[in-house]
Amino acid sequence: MTAACTATGAGTLCAALDRLTRDGLVATEREEAVEGRLRRYYAISDEGRRRLAAEVAAARLRLAGGTA
Repeated sequence: MTAACTATGAGTLCAALDRLTRDGLVATEREEAVEGRLRRYYAISDEGRRRLAAEVAAARLRLAGGTA
């Protein structure tokens, strides 16, 4: 991947984390204030692990020439 492909703004990342949290795929592990700003730490949930494993398996199948 190139840097341009992976670069995101803070708003994009926050929106993605909010959606993943709402969908139950990640959870806020802890929050702390650092230099006056709130910092959140996230952890993948059990459902997130299952969904990730399914997505990885589907991608591997596609790469191997199968369908998913």
